Amino acid sequence: MTEAVQTAAILAAGGSGKRMGGPLPKQLIPLGGRSALARSLEKLAGTPEVRCIVAAVSPPCADAVRDWVRRNPSGPPVVIVEAGAERQDTVYRGLRAVPEDADIVLVHDAARPFVSVPRIRETIAAAARNGAAILAVRPKATVKRGGGDRVEETLDRRLLWEAQTPQAFRAGILVRAYESAMKDGFAATDDAALVERLGLPVEVVEGEETNIKITTPFDWIVAERLAAEGL
Repeated sequence: MTEAVQTAAILAAGGSGKRMGGPLPKQLIPLGGRSALARSLEKLAGTPEVRCIVAAVSPPCADAVRDWVRRNPSGPPVVIVEAGAERQDTVYRGLRAVPEDADIVLVHDAARPFVSVPRIRETIAAAARNGAAILAVRPKATVKRGGGDRVEETLDRRLLWEAQTPQAFRAGILVRAYESAMKDGFAATDDAALVERLGLPVEVVEGEETNIKITTPFDWIVAERLAAEGL
């Protein structure tokens, strides 16, 4: 592990959780006594390099963040900004609130509450060395590429990664990537894709299968089991 660098963490929590089918955003549904949002805040606050958290959240989540801050006064300062219409808009709003003296910007989805602090730290260290890094795992299934209902190609899974968050970047690189994407109207499903678009390398840090993204009711069944095991 490299020496600690000053990191600002953006916690993206703008999703409505429609696929969960309940009245609450998925980040606020109780999970073993604590919401996914609270669990994600705890992981970021427990990472020594993280000196500031920018919570980019939907309005229903803002009060929950304030409540967490009141109950955890010794943690890093937390800035709350309102989420955008899409994830990319949400992260960009968070990025604009990052302190100017941050060396590294870490972006994490609140819907991944089981990431481990060691993996967060490894991702930060990799970004400090090389400029950009993501957590990712190898796919276990055979992956096909196709159009419509026809298979066009079977991909070599030895060359594939399933991207996770957090993803970490030197602050200047991520700002450049987002400003270029917003200027050109380019949209991507993760932050690293915007950096890749600039032709810059992104290091892969081996992730954990337990670092699931909670999206569907089935994911919630898995999440409850992980919470019961103390993750």
